[in-house]
Amino acid sequence: MKKEKSGKYYETMIIWDAALQSEELDKEITKVKSIIEKSGGECLKIDNWGKRRLAYEIKKKKEGVYVVIDFNGKPEILTELFDHFKFDKTVLRHIALQKSAPEIENETNPEETESEGDPISADEN
Repeated sequence: MKKEKSGKYYETMIIWDAALQSEELDKEITKVKSIIEKSGGECLKIDNWGKRRLAYEIKKKKEGVYVVIDFNGKPEILTELFDHFKFDKTVLRHIALQKSAPEIENETNPEETESEGDPISADEN
């Protein structure tokens, strides 16, 4: 019998400071994953885009490491995540989108998935 997933589907993008070593970044990603799982959610996909140049400086940084995490769970998870991001000095920016359904298998045409989702919150430091 298959376990029924509860909650809504979300996608969050986090931009970490590019000065982080890969081991430190892995620890940060693991922390986020554990927050999601401790709050009753489930990580569906973690996509590390790597180091990229920022469109504009954020906290006097010109580069950041982009990571996208797809997960499902209750809306309270977002509060837990945003509280964590607020006090994590290595997070430059973050945003979360609510998705209508998991789109993990449907990644052949990025134009279809790009416009879906409603912004929930973004850090405006």
